Amino acid sequence: MRRDVNEGVRLGATPLSDAAEEVGRVLLPYLRARVRAATAEIASLANELAREPRRALRDERGLARAETTRAELDRLGWCLGVLGAARGVDVLHARHARAGLRTVVDVLAEARGAREDPARLAELPELAPAAAWHAPLLCAWMLARAQTARPAWPAWSVRRDGRLWFEVEASDADALAERCARYARALAGAIEWQAGASTLAIGLPESWLEARRGRRPRQV
Repeated sequence: MRRDVNEGVRLGATPLSDAAEEVGRVLLPYLRARVRAATAEIASLANELAREPRRALRDERGLARAETTRAELDRLGWCLGVLGAARGVDVLHARHARAGLRTVVDVLAEARGAREDPARLAELPELAPAAAWHAPLLCAWMLARAQTARPAWPAWSVRRDGRLWFEVEASDADALAERCARYARALAGAIEWQAGASTLAIGLPESWLEARRGRRPRQV
């Protein structure tokens, strides 16, 4: 294992690296474009601050732009970190994002030209530290691979019965189930899956999820 200031900690490829590669084909071009745009915005704000610091610090619109850009870079950085971790380069350095699953699903939808309803995203639970990057990557992989009769963003749903089941419409559910079986073995049985005629659901353990308010976490 070695650390590089620009690349993070190199850990070697993980069993989910092929899933990250498939998600990356959809996500990386969008992430690069958005990071370039956000970086240009930061540079513009920095120039304004250097030229007229007093005015810039009193400019509510400018300060709001700076906060929006900071939040945008944070969510884009999380997605890049998830892809990197799965490919064996840890740039997250134990960083934990409770809304990490919502963030990756939302950004992936944007990359495909879709827009997720915030109320729908709220159905996705917050993540516990044990989920690390695995839960966001697995759900993103299912969405990236899902094929529906429509060319639009695939339909997905969630349910809980001791696990969180994330289900997508997928015409090649059987082939995806074979991959899920391999991932389950690689993760020592932490995940489960259910394949239907045109759907695939992956079951994430309760230990990967933040406990819901008013309920004690169930042991898995």
